[in-house]
Amino acid sequence: MARTYAEIKRDANSIAADLTQIRSRLIQAIAAFASVSADVTTLQGKYGTWAADVDAYAAALPASTQNDTLGEALKAEKDQLVAEFITLKNQATSYDTAVKAV
Repeated sequence: MARTYAEIKRDANSIAADLTQIRSRLIQAIAAFASVSADVTTLQGKYGTWAADVDAYAAALPASTQNDTLGEALKAEKDQLVAEFITLKNQATSYDTAVKAV
């Protein structure tokens, strides 16, 4: 048996509500990408100073086995964080660019 007008209209209203909810989530996601991209830019400013401080600190340490080990450990930690930052920045930039292109 064919569906009634009321049944079809109820489904249309349900679909419209679903679309509104999905649109709202999409708008929130776009805002989140923009926010993450801004956060990465802010972090880059903080990070750049810190990375320079690590290099200056390690270079200023008096030569000794203990100090060399300490300097190397700090530089290794810096290198790991730099790699993570670069990956995160590239991902954030790619997603933000892709979202803005739509």
